[in-house]
Amino acid sequence: VAEDSDMGALLLPLMRPLLLVVMSALGSFFPAVDLTAGEKERRTAETPMLLPVPSTSIHLGKILAVCASSMIATALNLIAIALSAQHLLDQLSGAAGSSISIELPFGALLMILPLAVLFSFFVSAALTGVASLAASFKEGQALLGPVQMLFIFPAMAASLPGLGLTVATACIPVVNVALAFRGLLVGDASALPLAVCALSLVAYAGIAIAFAVKLRSSEAVALSGETISMKRLGSLLRS
Repeated sequence: VAEDSDMGALLLPLMRPLLLVVMSALGSFFPAVDLTAGEKERRTAETPMLLPVPSTSIHLGKILAVCASSMIATALNLIAIALSAQHLLDQLSGAAGSSISIELPFGALLMILPLAVLFSFFVSAALTGVASLAASFKEGQALLGPVQMLFIFPAMAASLPGLGLTVATACIPVVNVALAFRGLLVGDASALPLAVCALSLVAYAGIAIAFAVKLRSSEAVALSGETISMKRLGSLLRS
């Protein structure tokens, strides 16, 4: 009995938050592996260490490059879906004998942009740090596969009925940005949970960047000819 516009307003918040997380993770995946494990495999990991710049700047530059790739991939995919969503829904609803219309809330998309940037930094730094443990591109892909799922599966929480952005859920990584995006799309997001979500994303991004830089700063990791095991990683972090 719902109106066509109401059906479109229901479908849009179910699809977009999950796509935001998925595209951020996918856009970071290959650059993170190539700039870390790929350099080891090509035997070019030593070259940046000879540059007359602080090593921290090099590591942060890699994370920034991965984050830029993540943001570009996310933006292009969301724009492509925005342009094609109505056509696809027209085909599906035409077969069902009804019609569904979608109106893109550009204001909500602009409001989610700062949170998306912070989330991209979080994902990019985490994937870059984990990929640094691998000794080859293939092993880096194997390492990042399960880590990538840790970002994608929690994003499905945005499709759960009855779960909204609160102060408590705004502190849960990945879940918070998905629920914030959904809340902004439906116009049901208050200022306090959004502020807590932004602060938590800043904290998580900072922790992930510190973790990645610490790993990349260790020559035992950056120049290792074999993949670092979890046991050896623990001893490296303690030292």
